[in-house]
Amino acid sequence: MRVGTLLFASLLGLAAGTAALADTGYPVSGRWTYQDAKADGPSPTCGGRVMTFTGMQRFDTGGGVSQYRNVRTEKTDATTYRIVDEFFNVMIRGKAGLTLQIRDPDHIAILLDTGEGFMLRRCGNGQSGADQASE
Repeated sequence: MRVGTLLFASLLGLAAGTAALADTGYPVSGRWTYQDAKADGPSPTCGGRVMTFTGMQRFDTGGGVSQYRNVRTEKTDATTYRIVDEFFNVMIRGKAGLTLQIRDPDHIAILLDTGEGFMLRRCGNGQSGADQASE
């Protein structure tokens, strides 16, 4: 009986640890713009191309894939995260890896595994209720 209880507790702990790693989500939320990404503070307007982080999904208004689902997020240091996303665009199902770095509450940098990198600037002035970088 005692061995069975220990085995059950070990399996439960392992399952909880695996689930916590898989469901960490994105370290930021809300709408982020590509326009004037290096300017100070949040963007007063958020027109053109934007990326929106909502729960376990992110949406991009430009490019070949518009919707991604977070598969894994690992914190590599105080401001940098390694992220793996899954996408499906009717013809192709795949995974995309990226590194996301929080520069400050209003700016993030993204480096895709393809080598392409870009900065995003938080949308401000009521553009979205959850526009913030979260630790």
